[in-house]
Amino acid sequence: MNLTWGDHFSLLRPETVYAKVRTIKAHLGPACPAGWTPHWFRHTHASALLLGPARLEQVRDREAKLAAAHGEILRLHRLVEGADPRA
Repeated sequence: MNLTWGDHFSLLRPETVYAKVRTIKAHLGPACPAGWTPHWFRHTHASALLLGPARLEQVRDREAKLAAAHGEILRLHRLVEGADPRA
């Protein structure tokens, strides 16, 4: 979520998320798990919702929306990395 400039509280672009992940990895160095990606946030988010007052159906519906967005993020990541986006 954008808290810095432009439309506050708007979604971040995938390339911005990956840039932030690279910055965090560089800052943490070996303390950061090697395979850490933005995808981990989906699982953390779902767990936090389930530990709170959210019902399973609410979490499932929210995760379905995130899954669609995640598919687009993966496609864009493949483009950035130079791989076939259809893979």
